[in-house]
Amino acid sequence: MTLLHIKIDEKSDGLGHVISQMRQLGAAGTRILKTRFAAVPGIVVPQAKAGAPVDDEDGGQLRDSIAAKVSVKGGRVSVAVYAGGAALVPFLGRRRANVYAIVQETDYTIKHKHGHAGFLNRPFTAAALAAIEGVRADLDAEVANAGR
Repeated sequence: MTLLHIKIDEKSDGLGHVISQMRQLGAAGTRILKTRFAAVPGIVVPQAKAGAPVDDEDGGQLRDSIAAKVSVKGGRVSVAVYAGGAALVPFLGRRRANVYAIVQETDYTIKHKHGHAGFLNRPFTAAALAAIEGVRADLDAEVANAGR
């Protein structure tokens, strides 16, 4: 299965300010993260499905296997987008299903009738970066309001 996620910590370039504000705001910081990251799957999944390779071998099952989830555990919020796995097993077998999804996502030398490699990474990275910028703006506004 191909899975993408982003981890943000103090070492992430330019995000020390964001993390500091999140810690300062506590539950409000988590709420902001959850709201922004909850929007990511609705942006990424349709774009990933539109760009997913559809070849004679899989008949569109790889595209149809693309999904996402948002998880909140304590103060940690994460979003994951994935393709492959159990949805492809009936068509390709257990081991081959995971390898197939990874190869289709990462091998830019394979030519397809429809779709392209990077079908998950491209929209996910763009949406995640936009979400982080949104978090930054929302945190700045929350801190400004708290100071009044």
